[in-house]
Amino acid sequence: MKKTILATIVLFSQLSAIADHHLFKSYSMNCEVLLGGELYLQGGTRIQNKKDRLYKVTKNNNDVGFDSSATAHITIKNKNFDNWSYGLQLALNTNNISNSGAGQSYLDRTYLWIEREKYGKIEIGSNISAASAMQINGASVAVATGGIDGAWAKYVNSDTDSLRDENFITYPGLLFHETNFEDTGSHERSRKITYYSQKWQGFQFGASYIPDVDNKGSSVIMSTTGTGGNRQEKNAVASGITWEKELAPHRELKIALTGECAKSNRSTADKTNGRVYYNARAIELGGTYRHDSIQVGASYGTHWDSNIQKIAAGGVSNGFFYSAGIKYDINSNTRTSLSYFYSEKFQNPMDIVSIGVEHELAPGFLPYAEITHLNMKQKFNYTDIAFNANGQSTLSPSNYKNKATAIIIGTKMSF
Repeated sequence: MKKTILATIVLFSQLSAIADHHLFKSYSMNCEVLLGGELYLQGGTRIQNKKDRLYKVTKNNNDVGFDSSATAHITIKNKNFDNWSYGLQLALNTNNISNSGAGQSYLDRTYLWIEREKYGKIEIGSNISAASAMQINGASVAVATGGIDGAWAKYVNSDTDSLRDENFITYPGLLFHETNFEDTGSHERSRKITYYSQKWQGFQFGASYIPDVDNKGSSVIMSTTGTGGNRQEKNAVASGITWEKELAPHRELKIALTGECAKSNRSTADKTNGRVYYNARAIELGGTYRHDSIQVGASYGTHWDSNIQKIAAGGVSNGFFYSAGIKYDINSNTRTSLSYFYSEKFQNPMDIVSIGVEHELAPGFLPYAEITHLNMKQKFNYTDIAFNANGQSTLSPSNYKNKATAIIIGTKMSF
């Protein structure tokens, strides 16, 4: 798991939240075109032991850096026959995201969809799975920066010289590489077909089929080699079911159960060396409850033994996690939140606590601040054998710690 995973998740998880902010609307016959956008500007610093500062925050500054990212989206909707509607969502991202080079293409969150009342909605080529879109965790109530699964990873490195974040679950969520937005050069997640049912008595169901979690939108169809760069999943299903209920005015309850399963892809070298891996499985149960100006959230999830080599596991689990959070509306424009996260993977514990505050100065203009502290203790180190190498994976005793604090101040603008 790379250090940039959490930072990129925050940006793209916000895209679905800007659908109600549109700078421009146009209607032609039965066609509706909506244009919107979002901009993040922030700066941050860290408090971390010098021996654990494996990376600089920026190229020439150890501890201080600024960050900006922007997105624009176009939604085209047509409704013209027998209550069917169909359309296109197109997300455009400026080329400063993830330090990419100029000219890098971005097709993330770009897909076609078709929907009919009472039958549900199908997304063709969608890249956010139903499980990822429907899951709820304790940080769901956090303010703009995202809390425990927020932007702290841009300023604090969870890797050190002797401690690897691959030995930890570093955020509350499921496990597919596509869900984690693994950076493999295309800056996109895998393509899939997703179905969402219509809501009935507060219930909604969703499911995605993912042929290959490494099949990005810009991937070629016929690969010239049979050797992949990492061990990922294929023939995957990611699904979820939610239930929401308005108990009284300003009192709302929402619960979500989400899961993922897939077959782990093995290379020729894996088969030659007799390496067998547990298939990918993950599940998460979470919920939120709002009572007037207070909102609370909590979740629990497990990854079982997903993607661990059976001979190396030795009964040590890939891990579990739980999270909790609370948000309080001080007034109509100001909110504060506190969120907590705990996980174990290979018996390696990690906990994160985050407090944040935001204040809406004007519609679409939202300054915010956040302090996040993480604590990691590596008891075991799992070393997976390279995809095309000989040998076996190992799980060895280890004893390393990492503590760090990220301080972030920024603003968000959306239209």
